[in-house]
Amino acid sequence: MAFNEGYVYHSMSREERESLISRIRGILREYGVSLGIVFGSFVDLDEFRDIDIAVYGRGIDLNRVLSLGARLEEVLGIPVDVVSLMDVDPEFRLSILERGIVILEDVDGLYEALVSEALDELYLVRHEEDLVQ
Repeated sequence: MAFNEGYVYHSMSREERESLISRIRGILREYGVSLGIVFGSFVDLDEFRDIDIAVYGRGIDLNRVLSLGARLEEVLGIPVDVVSLMDVDPEFRLSILERGIVILEDVDGLYEALVSEALDELYLVRHEEDLVQ
């Protein structure tokens, strides 16, 4: 079986991607998301299978994430993976924050605060690992 068998890959112009991001941003606002970041193949490659979106905000629990993902897929017609920034390990969170594209930041300084928090958490985890060894 070929690696991409069964998957549909999408290719879009810059203008089409910007239009898609605008639609995503509007839906994120409807769901009370304070910070939204697109990352992964949608950002890094010319072709993508799905759109990865990291979100942060009050009341963004698993049910809200699942509901948001379903709504985005319904509207966009493209598979979407939504993840809460607080539900991923600090190394992955920092990678998303550093490599992704912020498409929504409704609270000034939130992005910087989350980067700082992830760096602090990584430092503590690594320092703790050094102490254990």
